Amino acid sequence: MLQRFMRTIGDHLSLVVLISLTLLEILILIPYVLHNNLHAFDAIGHYAAVLFMKRHLFPYPSGWNPYHYAGYPLNVFYHPLFSYLVCLLSFLVPTKLAFKLIVCLSILAVLPAAYYLGAKLQLNSLEKTLWLIWVWAVLRFTPSGWGGNLYSAINLGEVANLLAIPFLFLHLAKAIGIFKGHEYFSATVLLSLTFLAHVYTGMAAILCFVGFALAHVKSGRHIIFSAVHLLFFFLLTSFWTIPFIHNIEYMKGSTLTFYGSPVLPLICFGFAVYLIFERRFTDPMVLAFLLLSIAIHFRYVPSLPLHFHRFRIYLAYLGFFPVLAFLKRRHLKIRIADGVFPLILVSIASFLNISSSKGQVTDYPVSILAVHGPPDVNIDLPRVSGRVLCVDMIYGNLNQQPRALHHLVAINTKNQVCDGLYMESAPNSRFLASIKRTLDQRSPIWSPRRTSANPNNLESYLRLFNINYVLGTRIPQHYSFLKPTPIEVKQSGILRSHGLPFRLYKLSHPSNLVEVLNYQPKTVRDNWDGEIDKWWKGDSIGSVLVYSQQPLPKLVGTGREKVEILEYPERGDRIRFNVIAQHDVPILIKISYFPNWRAFMNGRQIKIYKASPYLMLVYGHGIIDLRYERPTYEKLGYLVSIASLIGLTTAFTISRSTFPREEG
Repeated sequence: MLQRFMRTIGDHLSLVVLISLTLLEILILIPYVLHNNLHAFDAIGHYAAVLFMKRHLFPYPSGWNPYHYAGYPLNVFYHPLFSYLVCLLSFLVPTKLAFKLIVCLSILAVLPAAYYLGAKLQLNSLEKTLWLIWVWAVLRFTPSGWGGNLYSAINLGEVANLLAIPFLFLHLAKAIGIFKGHEYFSATVLLSLTFLAHVYTGMAAILCFVGFALAHVKSGRHIIFSAVHLLFFFLLTSFWTIPFIHNIEYMKGSTLTFYGSPVLPLICFGFAVYLIFERRFTDPMVLAFLLLSIAIHFRYVPSLPLHFHRFRIYLAYLGFFPVLAFLKRRHLKIRIADGVFPLILVSIASFLNISSSKGQVTDYPVSILAVHGPPDVNIDLPRVSGRVLCVDMIYGNLNQQPRALHHLVAINTKNQVCDGLYMESAPNSRFLASIKRTLDQRSPIWSPRRTSANPNNLESYLRLFNINYVLGTRIPQHYSFLKPTPIEVKQSGILRSHGLPFRLYKLSHPSNLVEVLNYQPKTVRDNWDGEIDKWWKGDSIGSVLVYSQQPLPKLVGTGREKVEILEYPERGDRIRFNVIAQHDVPILIKISYFPNWRAFMNGRQIKIYKASPYLMLVYGHGIIDLRYERPTYEKLGYLVSIASLIGLTTAFTISRSTFPREEG
């Protein structure tokens, strides 16, 4: 009886392990759902983006967000799937709960997706058991800075990366069937979802598919199926990829050329090469692993604005397969105990590692999982004229809330702030970060490219961006143009920096959102970024530069013109104003420049110029209407995505009746 029971357990060990580890994850996530306030690191930014999408953009996944960086295009340069799924679910349950549920579903889906991949790769029960334990260990014990694991999602709020991991596993499982003449429909849809969930995971999925192709392509038919797969992937995602590619010059990506030690990626690369060249070994998972180990070394190429260090987590997950291939090559016997014993160790270590302390987080391989999140804080102040620069951070336990203050101000008070999460989507982010750093040297620089500011220009910087208020705990006294206001800043929780309460400071001579210039702007024809860098640090900050290949109209204001704002809705995608002047004058609009903006005067379209650093300038007078519109290429992208989904479904149906499946 005992032998029969043990034999049954052995035959279904992988399923038992899957259920056990899933139940363990549920126990871990219960306090996260019940208590986490979503204030930690990136989580608050993603949560704010969902709120804005639900209120102002839905059903579109992208659009203009005026609340950060003087305005920026939300989700044009950032993968939109996570925020869109949360937005959809938020129509059924509260938004904060919807956010947590999508995070939990992403975490809970990793192991079932891995189990399905193991089944498609025809791993036996014990091999699937070891594979599940490996995936759980990577999910649970890799550093939070790697992304794509439990710590990065819960502690750092890097939720999009983790959402893409189950899609990656499912795509790999389905991609195997492409070379057998079937399943390219589901494989293509899953690759599209992977890419829309997280671009780097999508890139990893494409590299893995190339590895599969190198191992499986044996005829022209296989090449056709591979080409159709990648073609329809691009078409399905064109509603997002076409605007992304068209506007790529306005994405200011980070160039992290050195991040972490190169030793582990080099070992992975050498190990994969050894396995491949030993007797012409062509395991598709090992080839995929090799391509990933090559790609990660592109992080050492100067000026590439891509985070190739993100590929470490994919190497960690898929590293199981080279190890398994090596053991099989050596004909080493794998026993049941080899799977059970690590399972016990991982389970015990997981329970011991869950911390009930709030806000505690480290980046060691065995981190403290802060399921409760950082301390509860809140802040409230009235709606003010102009933007608010939030200088100090919320210094909770281990400084876990560096982005909470400005997002809480935007969410709770509807005031426009100058910082946020999606800094790479905003070309003005580095200039605003330098202003913040000038006022408070403790402020970290999150911008993709650092720019130093001239302290003597601080008042001009503030006026340039219509920053009329500064929220902080202490402002250096020699900045006499900033005066404390009697406005009460309501605060609760641990919302103090260095023992001081937050106060609201006002610019002595407030600026206006729309301003008539009484001088002729200087024209810049090329090297825009280089010229505005010099201008920003120089002494002529009071006169903006304008990008134009043609001479500007020789028109200036007298200084006596008046500007009246007629319409500027909360969603910030339109501004109408009346300029009382005798003739056309240069008008600076202190909203971020982006090609989707259109300007109209008396019913006819007028040109919008790019003014330094990335603001808008028009020439005109009377009633002028600026609108953020969806251009033809974006609408075309949506039509292409819908048509390609219909076309893919049709092609899949035809292929099933025309081409028989290849077995084996």
